[in-house]
Amino acid sequence: FPFVQVLPGSTSPNPGLFGSNPTPQKVLDVIMNTSPAWVAQQQGSMWLAAGITFTTYELVNSQALLMVDFGKELIVALVGTSRAQFPQGLGAEVPVYAYIELDLEIEFAPQQGIFSVQAVLAKSSFLLDKACVLTGGFAFFVWYGPSPHAGDFVLTLGGYNPGFVVPSYYPKVPQVGFHWSLDSSISISGGVYFAFTPSALMVGGELNATYQSGNLKAWFDAHADIIVQWNPFWFDAAFGISIGASYKVDLAFTSFTVTAELGCNLEFWGPPTGGKVGVDWYIISFTIPFGASKNSSKPVLNQWSQVQAMLPNSGTGDAPNVVTLSPSAGLTPATTSPANTTQRGLAAAPSAPAPWIVRGSQFSFTTSCSIPASAAAVGSSHSIT
Repeated sequence: FPFVQVLPGSTSPNPGLFGSNPTPQKVLDVIMNTSPAWVAQQQGSMWLAAGITFTTYELVNSQALLMVDFGKELIVALVGTSRAQFPQGLGAEVPVYAYIELDLEIEFAPQQGIFSVQAVLAKSSFLLDKACVLTGGFAFFVWYGPSPHAGDFVLTLGGYNPGFVVPSYYPKVPQVGFHWSLDSSISISGGVYFAFTPSALMVGGELNATYQSGNLKAWFDAHADIIVQWNPFWFDAAFGISIGASYKVDLAFTSFTVTAELGCNLEFWGPPTGGKVGVDWYIISFTIPFGASKNSSKPVLNQWSQVQAMLPNSGTGDAPNVVTLSPSAGLTPATTSPANTTQRGLAAAPSAPAPWIVRGSQFSFTTSCSIPASAAAVGSSHSIT
């Protein structure tokens, strides 16, 4: 964006973009009359934009564009890039052993009910050596009213468990990892992920190494995937390792490849606890089960009745209630039932206490809810927000 290009220290500098002593009309010409235009006219839309640069702990240099749209709806967004290099400022003769470039986007849209933070490592990021390329992303999303997904959230670093059914509206995040070609014969790659949602916690990763020289090839692969869900509690964990080698034999009129590989996998789940161990050799493979079968381990059902059973109950077993009311001022003398210290649920119990006798000009009360709530309905026609 032009406001970023004219910033001191911009990675795509163009300080003379607006000319000397630019007028507002000159700025509009630059941002609207380029091809394609940076900004287009839209009836009813009003916006502000500003280019900013800042340094964090004298290590991380950032440049960003701050945008505020307050026309048809309010949207606040920050889009930018942060960079860090280690070591810094020691001259071109000192090798750089780490360079991190992070593309960042933060958006707050209250009318849509979304707050989001997303970041992705740029392809230029590396560690120890420029051939050791870093990849990956991060995302944090919160949905609230009026979003149809209000109450949901997700925090993920590098993606999700392969067995997790990812909702369509969740962000897609690349796995945090690296790919390192040490030389023409050896390459190493790996990655990790972590995610936390209202229904599950998951973590995992993988490591792969390959050596190839001429007709000889050898490899090593390992992985781990763990997911824990609750209400009811349920988990699934899988681990595996594989080591192999192959050699291509060239004869006068033909060729063939000799391969040997040994792999072992362990998966266990519960409750009830069970699992299986698998061994895969080049000439034979077998699986040994133990404990309960996986079909008897039930995943999360995500039903309200299950969640409600975990919450503090101010009602009864037959009429559970997660909301309480407490009078704070305006009651008549202490003979009034219930007393100040008594909490009364919205769902009346079979032996409901007597109504409060209050002074209308002084009465006030407080509410407490076991879950996030933004509105309460009283009777069938009145509401308090």
